[in-house]
This record gives sequence, C-alpha cells and structure tokens, in this order.
Amino acid sequence: MGLRILTGTGYRHLRGTIPGFAAIPEPAVVLAGVRDVEPHQRAPLAASALEQVPGGPYDPAALGPA
Repeated sequence: MGLRILTGTGYRHLRGTIPGFAAIPEPAVVLAGVRDVEPHQRAPLAASALEQVPGGPYDPAALGPA
C-alpha cells in the first residue's frame, strides 16, 4: 500500500488527502531486502518499473546498480 501511494499507482483518493503530495517515479524506487510478498502483490510488482533486490543471501554488488 505504501509503495503504491508513494509511486502514485494506487489509492488515488487517499493520495488526494496528502497536502503537497508528489509521486516518486517507479524507476527511482529501490525495493531492497524483500523476502516474500503476498500472492496478490506478485503480479503488480513484476509489472512495475521498481528496482527489486531480494532479501536473504544476495550479492551485495546488486545494490550498486540498483
């Protein structure tokens, strides 16, 4: 929910209640340390332009490009 508000991709009515709100473009957002997401979140995340770096054992070099 927070990411959809932040990126302006969801919760339009709620975003409208935030004074001075300005969305952050998805390509400017890094979702780091993700271990698992709910089934209903997987497709929207896969279709988004968010940069994702999985949690758990990962290559620290992956954070540099992200």
